[in-house]
Amino acid sequence: MDTLPGQFKNKHYVSLTTCFTSSVENFVTGATDQTFVTIDRVMTSAGLIKKGEFVGTGTWQYHELRPKKYKNVNAWLKK
Repeated sequence: MDTLPGQFKNKHYVSLTTCFTSSVENFVTGATDQTFVTIDRVMTSAGLIKKGEFVGTGTWQYHELRPKKYKNVNAWLKK
């Protein structure tokens, strides 16, 4: 039995988060790891299937997703 209602069961999701550190620093320190663990726990308990994850690094004082990252996210969503 699912923890939450089945309206989301078998639908797909892509996780997106931002991080003010650089790509290398985020990779080494795992700054966003716990964020994705939490997102995945909630989404999978609702029956969703993970399709991918993206980290927008170096985003200190950014207010929009960078065009290159936006393009990558759109490509994943269209798969």
